[in-house]
Amino acid sequence: MHYLNKPNLGLVTCPISYGQKKPGVSKGPDYLLKQGLKDYLSDNEHFELQSYIQPIPESQTLNVYETAFRNTLKSAQENDFTLILGGDHSQSFATVAALKKRYPDLIVLWVDAHADANTPQSSPTNNLHGMPLAGLLGHFKTPFQWLDRATPCLNHTDIGYIGIRDLDDYESTLIEDLSIAHFSAEQTQKYGIEFCTEKILEQLDPERKRPIHLSFDVDSIDSRYMKATGLPVESGILPQHLIKMAFKINQNRNLVSMEVVEFHPDAATSEEDLGCARNVVVRFCKETLNFRFNALESQISSQSPNQAHPKLSHDRRIHTDGIPL
Repeated sequence: MHYLNKPNLGLVTCPISYGQKKPGVSKGPDYLLKQGLKDYLSDNEHFELQSYIQPIPESQTLNVYETAFRNTLKSAQENDFTLILGGDHSQSFATVAALKKRYPDLIVLWVDAHADANTPQSSPTNNLHGMPLAGLLGHFKTPFQWLDRATPCLNHTDIGYIGIRDLDDYESTLIEDLSIAHFSAEQTQKYGIEFCTEKILEQLDPERKRPIHLSFDVDSIDSRYMKATGLPVESGILPQHLIKMAFKINQNRNLVSMEVVEFHPDAATSEEDLGCARNVVVRFCKETLNFRFNALESQISSQSPNQAHPKLSHDRRIHTDGIPL
């Protein structure tokens, strides 16, 4: 597809590590850009790139979140699509709040090994990167004065989980009590990730009209392929299944934004592990944008396994069980 007037893509970087105790995650945006994403974005014939770069701060304070909020909102207001590179997942306090301000009917696909829905009272670690969805749902008073004026900015009917498998008891109960749409990593392997993605979208947006934000935590990927993250979890989503998920999400061309979080280049213990993790993430970003801007020209199959398909599950037992691979 060739555009007479190219759409604009806004690139936002959020080198935030405040939400957990491993500072190297702030290197993620710069590393991914230098390892192939920058050239892909700069030279792409299908969109014009606009950049909103946040340098790695000398000290991590709450101010980094307000900067992320303002940059994300500016990008969403000025561009057709926003790509956000993080940073730990606590950045979503800012990014999702900004995107919801721009797109009031936004739905959020949360692709993650974790639910990130603890409160300060329920969290076993008290790390902010495990709390953004609870904060955005208005379940506790966040430390951000600028955000509290906007929360709750999400409703439980705005959220769909894909790939979850390592939850705390409070989060499992929350998901069950609110009937939040979700498929575990085990279920994506059993029934096919395209089917699971389709059912999530069907529940959240039956008419396929709502804008979509994809919040992608790299620890959703099976830990055999993803060592470059602070909390790798086994029995996760396989790299080839990520591409099929990206295809399905883009079938209705409603994807308006995507964030990539928790890529921690210093966490990998070998160049081989780092290279594998990098290649998986960079390819996923490229393919997602290719599907979004290139009219879904990729030739991957979108057929799901020939198996009985369940209804969306609200069985708490599925959250931490995984299939041995």
